[in-house]
Amino acid sequence: MAPPPRKIATREKMMQIIQDLASKKQLKKAVKWASRAIILFPGDIELYELLGNLAWTDGQYDIAALAFRAILQTKPFDAEARINLAICLSATGFHHDSLNELIFVIRHNPSNAQAFMNMASTYFILDMLEQAISSILESIRLRPDVPQGYSILGGIYFKQLRYGSAEEAFKAAVMIQPDDPMAHFRLGAAFMMQNREKSAIREFEIACYLGDKDSCDITQ
Repeated sequence: MAPPPRKIATREKMMQIIQDLASKKQLKKAVKWASRAIILFPGDIELYELLGNLAWTDGQYDIAALAFRAILQTKPFDAEARINLAICLSATGFHHDSLNELIFVIRHNPSNAQAFMNMASTYFILDMLEQAISSILESIRLRPDVPQGYSILGGIYFKQLRYGSAEEAFKAAVMIQPDDPMAHFRLGAAFMMQNREKSAIREFEIACYLGDKDSCDITQ
């Protein structure tokens, strides 16, 4: 007698399982289930997006990159997927490939502030600091309300030993997001490098109060 046919899970059931695992922070299991779902439902862009985001969050950048590449085969001008691919490439050491993806995004959408921001971060890793400054200033011009841009700019100036310029950039980040402990910590570091100990300690104390434990260790 032939065995009964195996039940094939519906897409909705698999999505529910994946989302339940993700909500429980069981990301490795969620990635495996998302991979299985794609085998059963190939060509489902939403599943590739889900797999890419889950794998990216879990630090499985190789898998995430494959998922984002699959999306781009269908939607080559999807800026979010291409930027995510660029981040995965940079995270795995392929910095120049990452820059090529970001250049593609900017060529087709020169007002994409996120692409310029990620480009600045990649140039920073490559120690191409002038290019990093040019990229992040363009990102800030496009989105002056985003604190991360000023934090990246401050970090570049800090690496160049331009502590006064770093201070101004970090102050801008603090003004936009005053409840971010790391923004205060970075500003404190810029003060410290200029021998302004009282100002530095004040920023470290604020960072500590806002919840950054590393800052607490420094001010003790």
